[in-house]
Amino acid sequence: MDKLAVRMDERRRTVDGARVTVAELADAEPLSELPTLPFAAELVVEGTVTPQGLVAFEGNFYSVPRACPGRGLG
Repeated sequence: MDKLAVRMDERRRTVDGARVTVAELADAEPLSELPTLPFAAELVVEGTVTPQGLVAFEGNFYSVPRACPGRGLG
C-alpha cells in the first residue's frame, strides 16, 4: 500500500500550464483554520429495531442492545 501511495503521489498533472505532481499540489494547498465552535447540527430519524437487534440507517445496519427489538426509534 505504501508503494502504491508513493506512486500515486508522483503522478504528473497539468495545472495552469505547469506540470506538477499530486504531492506538490497537496503541499501547496493550505488547510483552513479550525472553527472556534463545533458545527451545531442534530439529526433525527425514525426506525424500527429488527429481531436481530439491528437498525437500518442510510443503507447500513447498526446494532443496538438486545432489549430493543421491535421498539421504535426516533
